[in-house]
Amino acid sequence: MRITALPSVIICMAVITSYVPGLINRPPEIKELYKASQALRAKSGCLIKQELDPELCKIAQKWAEHMAAKNCMYHGGGEQIIARGYKTPKSVLNAWVCSPPHKKWIFCNKKKVGFGYAKSKSGHPYWAGVYRN
Repeated sequence: MRITALPSVIICMAVITSYVPGLINRPPEIKELYKASQALRAKSGCLIKQELDPELCKIAQKWAEHMAAKNCMYHGGGEQIIARGYKTPKSVLNAWVCSPPHKKWIFCNKKKVGFGYAKSKSGHPYWAGVYRN
């Protein structure tokens, strides 16, 4: 009886784990970018700590994947900030902070943020960020 019960428990756990909303399947680059952006915001005196929102991550991820598939960077997927070619989360965050229009988004008062990251077939990294309340 224990032998036959074990596989169903494993299957049940796998189904529950894959269904749990959140960031379980997010690339590590997203978590690194989120942590770096929040640390920078805190260091700069921002009082609002943004929540890494799964729905906003889906929007950003979809757009990053779209740009990577087209191998072309452009706005239009519901994102506020995008980038191409930066290999690390810290390098893309630095690029955004050095650009006044992008910097406004990094330091905005929105309560939720989502990031996306994808690589094109040619290996170019694409990034997207989405901010909402």
